[in-house]
Amino acid sequence: MDKGRRNHKITILSSVIFSLKQTWFLLLLLVTRDFGGYKAVIIAAGLLLFFLIGYVNWRNTYFYIDSDRLHYMKGTVNKKNTAVPISAISTVDFSQNVLQRLFGVVSIKVDSGANNLKDSEMSIVLGKAEAEELRGRLKRSDAEAVDIGLEQPVETGNILVKMTPRKVFTYSLTQNNLPVVIGAVLSLLNFADDIKEVTGLDLTRVFEEQNLFQNAGFSLDFLIGISWLILGGLAASALFSLIYYALKFGNFTAVKEGQNIYIEYGLVSIKKYSFTLDKINAVIAKQNMLRSFLGLYKLHVSIVGYGDDKGEEAVISPICGNDEIVRLLEVINPALKFEGEAYSVTAAGRRNFFILPLGAALAVSAAGILLTKFGFWWLLLLPATLLVRYLKCKNTSLGYNDKMLVATTGIFSRQTILLEMAKLQSITKKTNYFQRMKKLCTYRLQYYSQTFGGNVTLKHLEDKHFSILKGILFE
Repeated sequence: MDKGRRNHKITILSSVIFSLKQTWFLLLLLVTRDFGGYKAVIIAAGLLLFFLIGYVNWRNTYFYIDSDRLHYMKGTVNKKNTAVPISAISTVDFSQNVLQRLFGVVSIKVDSGANNLKDSEMSIVLGKAEAEELRGRLKRSDAEAVDIGLEQPVETGNILVKMTPRKVFTYSLTQNNLPVVIGAVLSLLNFADDIKEVTGLDLTRVFEEQNLFQNAGFSLDFLIGISWLILGGLAASALFSLIYYALKFGNFTAVKEGQNIYIEYGLVSIKKYSFTLDKINAVIAKQNMLRSFLGLYKLHVSIVGYGDDKGEEAVISPICGNDEIVRLLEVINPALKFEGEAYSVTAAGRRNFFILPLGAALAVSAAGILLTKFGFWWLLLLPATLLVRYLKCKNTSLGYNDKMLVATTGIFSRQTILLEMAKLQSITKKTNYFQRMKKLCTYRLQYYSQTFGGNVTLKHLEDKHFSILKGILFE
């Protein structure tokens, strides 16, 4: 591979398919509206153009390896030449979509770990034999060497996570809070029906007499009909969600071999990742509202080169409970097992969370009532604001000791970030007049992540933590 090599020619077809996906609506209009000979010519010309674009991109993308560097060139008008020392490569990841599996080729993503993702990533598509050869050339000889094992199943090591059908079902059911929404819609329908059948009270007539729907322009029957449509859509969405996540995570496996973690998932499009434990910058436990209620988490890792592609997730366990998180932290980094006090928002901080936002919501509601046709519907802004601020306040906390830091933030989706103090890039304190009166501040924490830095903002916490954290960081 010391001479320039191009990607497999399948990338030309992939480029054509991608272009068709971007223009499918125009193509559909051409086919379905008075389709004739001239439209067939337009479609053929478009396909030819897409092919030429793919071909030119393929011709102008190539790579080669000299003694200690990987060189990657791409671009037609604006050309970019990237040279990366093999010793600086952080991850070498393998994946196969459906088209690549049909043609027996593999997509390889090489990441140098640079701060600028556009400059750090190189995407190469090769046949399996050539991919194995490239992997061998990029494999480092030091203690951090990572063996992808393209043909070898990841189950050969110590299995950390294995998705079972039950876990896939639980993940799909809790991914988008569908049960909560469906329950709310059913409750609305049952409430309306029960009131009308048991008491004989026609809620539509009552609401119309009170002019509750007059300005809005719809009736209760209309709302019930829309609710049934939403319910049917959600049921279909739940079914498609189960199928989608079964195909995506049905065989999710995370394996530990020495200091390496290997992850493989996908029944149709297969993805394989590997990284060394010392490259993990943070562990992030994510919860939506339903998973928070059930005590379930989606466990992510922050590591440069993993999880920065569109649709790619840096997941080490798609669904897990507290006990499994403790077990995984023992493997990933025992120092991340937090023992200490997590400081939440004090009474003074809670007032700051609510007073100004509720005041603003009240002013907007009053203006809406006076100036628009929707009248008292603007008052719904008050409970909505109250709910958002309550969740934001409840989900804000900061804990730390000499070795690590744990920060929790979020509104409808809560995330808890665990990282070693050594991985913390910076900590910033900001205050306004009202915060200074109560000795409060807003913390902004920045840690190493896929992008230049992961940012966490924690509002209205006591400012006493800043000097302590600064002392730990710079001692």
